[in-house]
Amino acid sequence: MKELRLVIVDDEELAIQNLEEQIEAINGPYRIVGTARNGVQAWELLQKVKPDVAFIDIKMPVLTGLELAKKIKDEHMKTEVVLVSAYQEFEYAKQGIELGICQYILKHEVGSASLSKLLEQLWNKWNTEQITTTFSVQSILGAIVNGAYVQSQIKEHFIKAKEELKTFSILMVQRNAPIHFANSGSFLEQPSPVNVEEILIRKKEELHLIAVLPYHGAHVLLFHKPFESYLLRMGFLQQYADEIIAFLKPSVQGSLSVVAVMREITLDELSPIVQAAYRELDKLSVLKRDSFQILNLKEDNPQKQAGSRMPVKEILIHCLEERKLEQVSSRLNRIQESLTAGKYSRSGLERVLKELYEALQGFRKRQNLPPVEYTVLKKPDAYCISEAVDWFREAVEFTISETEGLIHVTSKKLKEALAYIQDHFTESITQQQVAEALGFSSVYLGLLFRKEMQLSFLEYVTKCRIDKAKYYLVHTNKKIYEISDHVGYMTSQYFSKIFKQQTGMTPAEYRERGGKSDEY
Repeated sequence: MKELRLVIVDDEELAIQNLEEQIEAINGPYRIVGTARNGVQAWELLQKVKPDVAFIDIKMPVLTGLELAKKIKDEHMKTEVVLVSAYQEFEYAKQGIELGICQYILKHEVGSASLSKLLEQLWNKWNTEQITTTFSVQSILGAIVNGAYVQSQIKEHFIKAKEELKTFSILMVQRNAPIHFANSGSFLEQPSPVNVEEILIRKKEELHLIAVLPYHGAHVLLFHKPFESYLLRMGFLQQYADEIIAFLKPSVQGSLSVVAVMREITLDELSPIVQAAYRELDKLSVLKRDSFQILNLKEDNPQKQAGSRMPVKEILIHCLEERKLEQVSSRLNRIQESLTAGKYSRSGLERVLKELYEALQGFRKRQNLPPVEYTVLKKPDAYCISEAVDWFREAVEFTISETEGLIHVTSKKLKEALAYIQDHFTESITQQQVAEALGFSSVYLGLLFRKEMQLSFLEYVTKCRIDKAKYYLVHTNKKIYEISDHVGYMTSQYFSKIFKQQTGMTPAEYRERGGKSDEY
């Protein structure tokens, strides 16, 4: 523990000894670093040792205690002054207050209990100032927001330094990433990250912000503005949120979500209220783009649980198995209603959407269709529930259309062969290798393909490769020779020749047209 460094100044040696003994008897974090018998000696001592506290007798020869206190004030020294007097004179006390002394005590009233209490007060004040000079308002508020323990005296110091920290309002803003539910990779360049905090700080004065505090990927905005009525506060918060979204939007790709707390709060309430606001922000972020919500924390009643959620995975599977295009829209609307009513967190929604995505992929695999990522369907890029459901609507309609006229495979061995090819067609595989891997003859495998698929083994492998190449051409920036290698061709020239045979276009033409005029 750091010690409070003390100096005693008195023209009576006995008075100095008496005070020294009482301080040492307290046995606290206090150390006497010097004594002086007059004001001139004391001034030299103070300049040399720069103590934290000086106990100074008022009546001294050469330089009085009040004159010495004035020199300390004029030189802007950080030493706290405790004036000590044998006489209870109001005029001395008044002059001392004007000079900014921290305490005025009478010699005959100084006892171990009162001195101990005084030193404890001085140490707490000194310790608080040591901490607060090290940390800024921003760092202290950041610690409070994130649940770190901050001493009460430090909070009080900052409230005194910033009157608006007695009570203030908060608003949280978050830049939302796309909802991740598909495992398909993307080779498109990602947008450069945007420093939302930096943008907000540049607008700090314009928005009358006290501080901008990072919190789990979001940002907490503290501002101070009193309101005369509930309606005025509500109107201001809506306008304030609109302004924030308006100036962030040009710099931020994707969507923004904003939650404002309806009432003013104190520093002690800051951490739990930020946690509550962040939970609402997380749910709000997946409901719609550029969303805003006012959080009213006056009501302590728990929210009613929504009714039993509809089994969205079963709805999707039933929709696929029915294969009725006219039913797709209504089925997917039911899924959207269920997801919206579920009040999911972002991670919870992503888990449900991943289940739907895997169900779609599983259906395609059972129908011997290539995975979604090898088709011309756009890569999922949804920021909210409605956008995710729109993607599934398009994917389901596309999948049902693909199954029209599709040959139904009944042979278990052929199903195994098709699954094996889906996993290995990017390699240099042959009909013989596949047959041996599955434990039957190459001739038998060829017969199965002709009987149930009306295709040869090579024609089916070629179709798989071209389907995957189409995806790369439309959805990535990979070069044609890279795509050729990724789909299992030795040279880009041979790949381009086969691709044109299958589609009527070169790979470059197909990419330029965005996959349109596609035969598959």
